[in-house]
Amino acid sequence: ESYMNDEAKKRIKKGEAWMNESWKKINSDPKLKVVLGNNYEKVLAILEYCFKTRRRFLEIIRYIELYNEVFIQEKIKLVFVSDDVNVVGRLACMIAKKQGIPSLDIQHGQLQGNPTGEITADKMIVNGKGDKKHLILHGANPDQLIVTGQPRFDAVVDKLKLSKKEICDKYGLDPSKKIIVYSYQKPVPEENIVVSAKKCFLDNFSKIKNSSDLQFVVTMRLDTPIPSDLQRDEIKLLPGADIQELAVCSEILLTAYSTAAVEYVLMGKPVMAINLGAGEEEDIAYTKLGVGFKIVNEAEFLPSIERALFNVDFVKKFKQSRSEFITDFNYKLDGNAKTRCLKVISNMIK
Repeated sequence: ESYMNDEAKKRIKKGEAWMNESWKKINSDPKLKVVLGNNYEKVLAILEYCFKTRRRFLEIIRYIELYNEVFIQEKIKLVFVSDDVNVVGRLACMIAKKQGIPSLDIQHGQLQGNPTGEITADKMIVNGKGDKKHLILHGANPDQLIVTGQPRFDAVVDKLKLSKKEICDKYGLDPSKKIIVYSYQKPVPEENIVVSAKKCFLDNFSKIKNSSDLQFVVTMRLDTPIPSDLQRDEIKLLPGADIQELAVCSEILLTAYSTAAVEYVLMGKPVMAINLGAGEEEDIAYTKLGVGFKIVNEAEFLPSIERALFNVDFVKKFKQSRSEFITDFNYKLDGNAKTRCLKVISNMIK
């Protein structure tokens, strides 16, 4: 609020008046029912959320005014956002461009499976060469993209020096057993991938060959509610555990979808994406690259995980394939991605 001057506040008030008047017109327009037909109630509920309940459009107006004032008053030299797909980051980059300030976006999460190449920032830092290819394929300008690796994955270099025993001691695991980790996510409303993946895991984990020599761990974010069906004696629950540390002491990661899968491969362990009912095409080509499997029907679960755990040929292929995967999804595994990012930032500051 301290950045908002009287003129900015007046413009926000004007925007609020426009928004209120627009909602009245939308809510009382009989033609809208005719045009939208059966979709009327659903569309109206969304518009009500944006205009009245959450007042999303007013938030956007406030962001525009706030960025304008902050950039001018603080004499900003570079706008750096972690995501220019969401409205907050995109608006920051748009206002920066309007004021002649350079802007930089850094890749957030995995891009594969996200059909967009639109970049609002002047430049974008991406994790690997595969990510760059993906963005170009979807319309991005190659000159906007700078491959550096993901700074968050710099820690992998040091984590690889840890021993299985010290990680097992930390989390109360048995170092004499092969450890299987399942990464659970909070289900998104109206999608079944996470729920069906969990069911597939629970229905089959005890059927894995030599299961008495295995230990099963389930991890999730600390803010993810733990379903009651995961709370059983045969499963060690480790919410909030360091996924890179778990990769040190385990044999494979099972998940519906998660950036943790990329970390596992970087740590030298295969992954299995359980996407029941999905198509054969992979968002991240674990199967094609030879670093894991995508499971699209339950019958594939046991043969795939047993191949990853016990098949010598798969283990050999994985070691050969991992280097290509690193290039595609993290450029280099040398612990210097942060240094490369800082160099990009330094070069863009006028």
